[in-house]
Amino acid sequence: MYSLALRELDDLRIRFPVFDHALQRAVSRQLSEAAALAQVMSAVSSEARLARFLLQRSRRMATLGQSATRLRLPMSRRDIASHLGVAHETVSRSLGELSTWGCLRVRQREVELIDLERLQAVARNTRGAVHCPSRI
Repeated sequence: MYSLALRELDDLRIRFPVFDHALQRAVSRQLSEAAALAQVMSAVSSEARLARFLLQRSRRMATLGQSATRLRLPMSRRDIASHLGVAHETVSRSLGELSTWGCLRVRQREVELIDLERLQAVARNTRGAVHCPSRI
């Protein structure tokens, strides 16, 4: 960890435009990630939180030119649970529910999103328990 006085940081930004641009990109990325996490955490149900997490992951993969429907989970279920603010057993149960509802298929860390509209309907839920959404 390194710290700079604000005056020194401003001087570096003025003297090195490339540094200024990189700093702006890094701060922007941090703000985007914080906003995405706040959006995930605003869901009441664990299924909605998990659906939002998976949809965000899907969009990220698409942005990187990878499959938006075949995802490899970037972390363990325990880490995902910590990220979502739920117990790790809840992540497993919620994956099972989303699978039963026809939203996705799960095989260890491999997740295939098979009904994006239904998954989006789950993600839009902001009140209490989620029930299997009907076809849209």
